[in-house]
Amino acid sequence: MRESLVGVAYTMLNVDEYLADFANRFELLGQSLWKLERQQEFREPGYPSWDAFAAGRVAESVSLAEAARAEIVEYQRDLAARDVQLHRVRLVASPPTPYLWWESHILRIRAEAGERIRALDVDAVADLESAEWTLPEVVVIGDAVMYSVQYDTEGVLSGAYRYEKRDLINAWVRFIADLFNRAEPFDAYYSREIKDLPDRHSSGI
Repeated sequence: MRESLVGVAYTMLNVDEYLADFANRFELLGQSLWKLERQQEFREPGYPSWDAFAAGRVAESVSLAEAARAEIVEYQRDLAARDVQLHRVRLVASPPTPYLWWESHILRIRAEAGERIRALDVDAVADLESAEWTLPEVVVIGDAVMYSVQYDTEGVLSGAYRYEKRDLINAWVRFIADLFNRAEPFDAYYSREIKDLPDRHSSGI
């Protein structure tokens, strides 16, 4: 998949441009959205549940995540009314990183609300990666635009590369869909790998 991006024209967006561009396009979406999450560590400053987790207030963090359930359910209901389907492949390493431990609580709620989320071990893509390159964070909106989402060295969102070449977009949708079909439902992953882990995974943030 690395070769598919070589020499392809893209537009570089800073974080504000990316968020605005995504929001405008997503508002008009009447198809599927595909998302591939590869990195095992991110930071999400400004998101209350994450801020509590990063500060070591783990129980509060999980409670804040659960408190957002009604909002997430309503969001998924609105998308269903528009015939919009969200598909996410979350590549996971073992043992889970602190971030993945935290994010899994959010993703479990999203999955229960209707987002189609599956987990796949990073070993499944090892033959596609190297010491110099790992799969990017990818978001595809319908069949018109693909973002390679960028993060700074601290794991904070910094922008995105926007691709609009139809052949490239279709190739990445097929690739992510194949990973999705090979992956397991997120609730199964959560029950096996996350549910009974102690909150020691919050250390080291």
